[in-house]
Amino acid sequence: MGSTYPLVELVTAGLFALSYYFWPYGFDHIGIVSFAVWLVSLTLLVSLVLFDLKWFLLPDRIVYTLVGLAFLLQLYTISYTQDISQIPNILLGVIVGFGVFFVLYVGSKGRYIGGGDVKYGLYFGLLLGSGFKSLLVISLGSLIGTMLVLPALLTKKTKFTSQIPFGPSLIAATFMLYIFGDKIVELLTATYLFP
Repeated sequence: MGSTYPLVELVTAGLFALSYYFWPYGFDHIGIVSFAVWLVSLTLLVSLVLFDLKWFLLPDRIVYTLVGLAFLLQLYTISYTQDISQIPNILLGVIVGFGVFFVLYVGSKGRYIGGGDVKYGLYFGLLLGSGFKSLLVISLGSLIGTMLVLPALLTKKTKFTSQIPFGPSLIAATFMLYIFGDKIVELLTATYLFP
């Protein structure tokens, strides 16, 4: 495990740099607060990836901390801007992110998706504050997960019944939607919805 620390630190630093370079929310007061919260969240997200890859687990302590950070950021933003018009969008993001995974978890009795993923859905729903972006996280995360596991399935190194960590794919999708979400939505809207 010790040999992975330099790689983890390098990846984390790279994510910090990418976030700064492509930061879409500006660096006014709210933008700076959001960026600071995001850097703390990124550190926690990297630790979640490591936990899920090694132990197939998204620890409640980390996930709930992320949920708390996202909630406080949304609350602070609404309080500072005095703009309550985003509350329905945030609620819809939570309903989609948490709700889809909750239905899958209950419907499959935990066979298709773990409880940690359900709680993580609450996080990205709050963070993104958009039902459509939450749906895109689920879709993109599923696509990334499929692409990563498909070679192992084809070469029979992994079976369809094998336990596969879904967290890293969801976290990668969360990063992409948080940093590039508006551009992705714009591209999808222009290409598929209103060509």
